[in-house]
Amino acid sequence: MSIIPGYLEKKPSEVIEFHFLLKKLLGKEQGIYALYKENNLYYVGKSVDLQRRLKQHLKDRHQDKWNKFSFFVVRDKRHISDLEALLIRINDPKGNRQKPNKGKNLEDEYESLIDEYQKKQKDRLLGKKNSSVNISRNKKIISIIATYKGTRYAAKYNYYDHTVCYNKKKFLSPSAAARAITNRYSNGLVFWKTKDKNNKLVPLKKVI
Repeated sequence: MSIIPGYLEKKPSEVIEFHFLLKKLLGKEQGIYALYKENNLYYVGKSVDLQRRLKQHLKDRHQDKWNKFSFFVVRDKRHISDLEALLIRINDPKGNRQKPNKGKNLEDEYESLIDEYQKKQKDRLLGKKNSSVNISRNKKIISIIATYKGTRYAAKYNYYDHTVCYNKKKFLSPSAAARAITNRYSNGLVFWKTKDKNNKLVPLKKVI
């Protein structure tokens, strides 16, 4: 079942003056709407009463800045805000002054993954092995631990491919494994700890 049961696209703003027709078509349907200047997207919005909201835009700060509109009826109001945010962030309409901050920006985590990958490649090209930690010759595995909100977590870090095995799942990086615990971005090389050759607990980044 589609979350968008009906829509109307790029109709001239004059249609809204015949609000009784739109009201008959829409009733008080909820959803997302878009305003255009010719074929250029100008503004994206949401409303629990699409027909009424479109009529308001003929007299508010957006008047004379658009001459076409589209609307998309959304079946479940729980999806409306997310759909609006997605459309605004993808299209960046100039009429939308504020950009919704829905979801989590993964840029920091992506950068951390790049750093970890580059270190792995650099070590491989240099034939570098770290002597500050004891690694099993057969398994090449480091035991790592972390404490978060009073709970202690244990995992295994693969020194050669930089993956982490935690809770019977394999993660592509220490940061990804840390996020599985914190549910937010965490620098895995700092979050996870291990023992160095002096049996002192240190951040993972100190020994790899």
